[in-house]
Amino acid sequence: MNLEVSKQKVNINTDKFLRSLAWAQIFDRKRQVLSYAKRLGPDFYPRLHLYVDENENNYIFNLHLDQKKASYQGHSAHSGEYNSDLVARELDVIKQALISKTGNNRRGDNKEMLSEEKINDDMNLIGKGDAGEDAKRLNLKKNKKKSWLNKIFKI
Repeated sequence: MNLEVSKQKVNINTDKFLRSLAWAQIFDRKRQVLSYAKRLGPDFYPRLHLYVDENENNYIFNLHLDQKKASYQGHSAHSGEYNSDLVARELDVIKQALISKTGNNRRGDNKEMLSEEKINDDMNLIGKGDAGEDAKRLNLKKNKKKSWLNKIFKI
């Protein structure tokens, strides 16, 4: 799942920003690629895996869930999930953190959560990426959650 953010609206040091959100930097020596990972338990897998690309105008966050390490030597297949509920939620965490960087955060009280409408309004100011549209596209339902996800996050 991708999120594209305008550099004009949010100017960040991606490494510092992601480390503040508990992402660990990893470097693939074979491919010479830098990425970020967030473990979902005590083992290396499953984990959330994030690539950040930059072009002249935008940051592009590419997020997926690695279920396991590559099964076959020389292959990169890892049972990745690109459109799961967990990936969508983690992308929302990144979106909310980016919103706070814009100065458009409309929270009056730190305990008050932003409504989905306000989050979408602020994200539309930043650039592409709309939590409501993502949810519609993926047909996410609040009451339908996978049991393993409930166990991990105690929802």
